[in-house]
Amino acid sequence: MRPLLPVVLAALVAVLAPSALAASPPAADKLLASSAAALQKKDGLHLEVELHATATGDGSLTPAQVKKLVPPADITVKGDLSQKTIVVAGKLSASGQALAAELRTSGTELYINFGGAWYGLKDTKAKGSGLTLDTSPKQLTGSLSDLLRSGLDVKVAEGPTVDGVATWLLTGSFDPKELAKVSKSSGLSTGSSVNVTRLAGKTAVTLLIGRDDVLPRRIGIVSTLSPQDIAAAKSSTGGLLPLPASGTKGLKSESITVTINMSKFGQKVQFERPSAFKPLDKLFEALLGGLGTGTAKTT
Repeated sequence: MRPLLPVVLAALVAVLAPSALAASPPAADKLLASSAAALQKKDGLHLEVELHATATGDGSLTPAQVKKLVPPADITVKGDLSQKTIVVAGKLSASGQALAAELRTSGTELYINFGGAWYGLKDTKAKGSGLTLDTSPKQLTGSLSDLLRSGLDVKVAEGPTVDGVATWLLTGSFDPKELAKVSKSSGLSTGSSVNVTRLAGKTAVTLLIGRDDVLPRRIGIVSTLSPQDIAAAKSSTGGLLPLPASGTKGLKSESITVTINMSKFGQKVQFERPSAFKPLDKLFEALLGGLGTGTAKTT
């Protein structure tokens, strides 16, 4: 009969060995920097974005009154982008209304489907076009890289498997001091920068980053805003954030959840020009009052 102690030790080694050999989580700052660099090297990717916003009352209003005061909003965007091409489609649901749109651009051509009709411009760089495409796919991935690179204070742990890829899980929040630097370098006014950093302090961030390729698979952002925060957000966006005439009276908080999923890194994105479209300026007529009656243009 084998001595008992060696048998017990052998069993303990067999049980503990996998844990002992498990990779230790890397430092958050190095992982974020590596992930940003890896993302910038990829020419194409598939993107899925979801945004949900809901408000809660302080008890002085009924649920129906809260919804009327600040209607729930849902936005979904799915598409593909590369360094020269963007092909995305999105839906917005708010205030009992739903809008859908699709955008295709090759950098020099731009086409938008709104209300079931295509509008477009074949040469955005032509003299007199009145349109400058300042946002390119390179800048979009650059914005994500900037988010990963700075302004985050997170901890790293083992994450789930996503699309067959083992990941690191990063949880934390924006670092107000670092975000203030980013806001200042982005050219925001002092007041807007203060509001941005204030709101960032109310935001929780979750990231999933591939262990082997360090590419970001998912970014989750959850903000819970007080009435004062909502008013500050309105101020920081120059009044673009709509608020009812009664302001935020009766509100307790508003929760905003954003999820960004990324996949198919390095894919080639196909650009397809619509077979027929109206002049792009007709789109603005449609947005302001009806879809317009411009004659479709055939390419």
